[in-house]
Amino acid sequence: MRAVVLLLVLCLSSVAVAGDRPVARTTDEVRRRMNEPIDVSLRETTLADAIDGLRRRLAVNLVVNWEDFELSGISPDGRLSFEVRGVPAGATLDLILGLGHPDIRKGWEIRGNTVLVATVHFLQQRKVTRIYDVNGLLGRTATRAAGPQRLVRLADTRARERLTAGDDPNSFVLEQRGIVLADLVRVTCEPDLWRELGAGDSSLTVIDGLFVVHAPANVQTRVQRLLLGLAHAWGRPAPLLYLVDEPGSDGRGG
Repeated sequence: MRAVVLLLVLCLSSVAVAGDRPVARTTDEVRRRMNEPIDVSLRETTLADAIDGLRRRLAVNLVVNWEDFELSGISPDGRLSFEVRGVPAGATLDLILGLGHPDIRKGWEIRGNTVLVATVHFLQQRKVTRIYDVNGLLGRTATRAAGPQRLVRLADTRARERLTAGDDPNSFVLEQRGIVLADLVRVTCEPDLWRELGAGDSSLTVIDGLFVVHAPANVQTRVQRLLLGLAHAWGRPAPLLYLVDEPGSDGRGG
């Protein structure tokens, strides 16, 4: 019953956003809008109204699983007061969610053209697979392939060529950089979820400059933010992201 209600809300949400701005219809457009810097000032505003105001301002299908929240003791009528300027919309939503019931972890993820808000426990029940081309971060030219399957085949071919050519010191350095970067991702983004750390059942596999990550979508968001932040700090190309098992799984740049 819970799944049916949530599905109905997701379907109805496509007509729920008002205003002059067209509603975001694609995953890429939703991501762009969630990264837009915005100014927000709230004074004794309810949680429901704060989220609804953000939804209308961005013109995105932002859906809250209120049943999940209420089962966790989170009321839509809780009052919030804060002000931010020039903060990305996604980070602003994180602030809104963090102000009420800080003892209960809440989050959001993009599913198709919809932003779903729920408790972290609910969001982590569904895992997705994404491929991040981090060659640019490692100091090598990124592989611009037609899609994730071809990307993995190219990485496999490159690995076999390296083996037949003998030891390549430069390749060894890049491989070690990839291992260190993967460890940094695991210990920074939900360390208790990674199989490689002896904890949960999420995984991050390194394949010749590619990170194949199988993890909840909200964790994937944290992984992507970390990689983008490192690229900006190091002055290197942003990682390319390929969606494998999600709606609209065409490759796209990070």
